[in-house]
Amino acid sequence: PGPSGSGTTGRALVTERYKYVVYSWGAHREQLFDLLADPGELRNLAAESAFDDLLDDLRARLLRWCEATHDKAFLKRLALPADVDPDTPGRIFAVPY
Repeated sequence: PGPSGSGTTGRALVTERYKYVVYSWGAHREQLFDLLADPGELRNLAAESAFDDLLDDLRARLLRWCEATHDKAFLKRLALPADVDPDTPGRIFAVPY
């Protein structure tokens, strides 16, 4: 849980250049930062369409990580990449939850 028992949880994926974070809820639950150009993490690139392809790639990577580590608690809270069919057996909303 987050500070003060807010219930907010999140996951992050960090590459050599980028940091992608997704939280369980909130107005800006997806965040993407260019760690080289913006080390203070002040500009959220997730809101900029120029980074849509990168954002989709990082969503897919985090999805694969959650599946590989059996992180079912957070799996259904992810922002999904464009090519995911949530009805595919064994994927996002598979029992048990």
